[in-house]
Amino acid sequence: MTSVPDSDYSFLLKRIDFLKYATLGEFWIWNKKTNNCPKKFFSLEPPKLPDERGCQCIPEGKYSIGWQYMLSHDVCHYELIAVPMRSGIFIHKGNSVIDTTGCILVGEGLILPDQLGQYKLKNSSYAIDCIEMYLAKLDSNIIIYH
Repeated sequence: MTSVPDSDYSFLLKRIDFLKYATLGEFWIWNKKTNNCPKKFFSLEPPKLPDERGCQCIPEGKYSIGWQYMLSHDVCHYELIAVPMRSGIFIHKGNSVIDTTGCILVGEGLILPDQLGQYKLKNSSYAIDCIEMYLAKLDSNIIIYH
């Protein structure tokens, strides 16, 4: 079996707020060789405590990520590997926490809360395109912290 080369880039996800309906974060693309972050996005995840659907944010830690097929979207995205007691956690586009059942949504900016108090992401497709360009579909990792 041949090994897949790692990307020179990785992800850093810094949680910035735990809200009733969502977890907000800053999502950085990190260059491992130069130790700098050329691109910053924002992230949305389910809340820290399980919501009415039973979804909650991913535990803090360092996880491998790989380019995998996402059946529910019929497309490939980055998937977090070996998350305790979880599977099928992808980084993909979406506008609100309703668009995820436990994955990480990424966008270029945050839109202020609506009348229900829920944040939304803007330019999510652009953010995903940038992530895929930097990592070039190679394996890497993500560090999630608060």
